[in-house]
Amino acid sequence: MKTGVKLYGTSNHECSMDITKVSFKDVIVILGNEGQGISSELLELCDEMINIPLAPSCESLNVAAAASIIMWEARKSNVK
Repeated sequence: MKTGVKLYGTSNHECSMDITKVSFKDVIVILGNEGQGISSELLELCDEMINIPLAPSCESLNVAAAASIIMWEARKSNVK
């Protein structure tokens, strides 16, 4: 079903889009847990995968920290 809303999944892979370059207009973001990520069923529904750039020494963020950063970036992108 087409709704005009994009579904973005979060990923720590380099092939995903940097959140600082994402337009968060009409977007739903799915976050997975640190260990297993997003289920394969949900991954198939995603229009894009996004990531938070991390320092090389940082393996991952916990989901609450990641959600906070994503909401901050979404707010910044919608103010412009």
